[in-house]
Amino acid sequence: MPSEVVSVTGRREHNEDVGRALTGMAGETPVALLLVADGMGGHAHGEVASRLAADALSAHWKALLARLGDAPGEAEVTVRAFLREGYAEAERQIAETGRGNGMGTTLVAALIVVDCA
Repeated sequence: MPSEVVSVTGRREHNEDVGRALTGMAGETPVALLLVADGMGGHAHGEVASRLAADALSAHWKALLARLGDAPGEAEVTVRAFLREGYAEAERQIAETGRGNGMGTTLVAALIVVDCA
């Protein structure tokens, strides 16, 4: 699946957003993870927080594909666990890296599982 992510800076001098489109196969099923992390303007290092959040979810992508391929009937449970774990890891990394400096981001993710039947 071809994918592309574009983020326009707008009026700001620098871009604090991170967008990713990851694609792969879970067994015979195409899967895509689309995510956007938008660093919180006015907070310290929003660009760092958004990268950390995107990296936290991306780091578990291959493991998610393997789990979905091994147990396709458990997709909903598997995806919910992936998102909970990824968001918790993102929060942990941002807190650890920021050490109370107020860095923050929003993170939105969508998982698309294509039924090839």
